[in-house]
Amino acid sequence: MPLDFTISWTPITGAEQYELQIVERIGHDLYSPEDRPPVNFDTILFANVCLPSSDTSYQLTGTKRFREYLCRIRAINSEYSSEWSSDFWVTDNTSSVADEQKENELSVSPNPASDYIDIRIPKNSERIDVFNIFGEKVLELNFINNSERIRANISRLPKGIYIVRAGNSSIRFVKL
Repeated sequence: MPLDFTISWTPITGAEQYELQIVERIGHDLYSPEDRPPVNFDTILFANVCLPSSDTSYQLTGTKRFREYLCRIRAINSEYSSEWSSDFWVTDNTSSVADEQKENELSVSPNPASDYIDIRIPKNSERIDVFNIFGEKVLELNFINNSERIRANISRLPKGIYIVRAGNSSIRFVKL
C-alpha cells in the first residue's frame, strides 16, 4: 500500500524556484541516525523536482513501507543557488502504537523491547509469525485459539525492526 507525505518549508526571500531532491533507501532500521552511510544524490534519486517560489510544499506519493526517504531542498534564482538544506529523513514509522491498535486488533508491547514482547492476538488467529526486515521468518508461535495474549522471548534476536503477523494483521516492533 503506497504511503503519501507532504514536505513543507518556510519561503526564502529572493527565491525564484526551489529544487527538491528525495532519495529512497531500503532498510532504515539498520542505521541509527548517526551511523547512516552517505547518500549519493546523483545515482539513486526517487524524485528531483523544481518548484516555483510560490510553492512551499510538495506532496510525495507512491512511497513504500520499510523504506526511508532522505530529503533536501535549496532556493534558486537567476544569480545564485543556495546551499542545500540540512538533510532530513522521512520513514513510514507509525506515529504510535495506539494508532496501529485502532487499525487492527494485533498489538505488541513494549515497543521497543529487548527481552520479550507481549502480543495481543486478533480473533480467529492460530499462529503468529515474526519476520526480520528482509522477510525471513525468525520466530513462529502456535497457541490455543481462545488466547488473547502471548509473551514471546526475543532476547536472542539481533537488534532491528521486525514484523509480527497473525492472520491478515501485521505490526512492527523494534528490538533493542
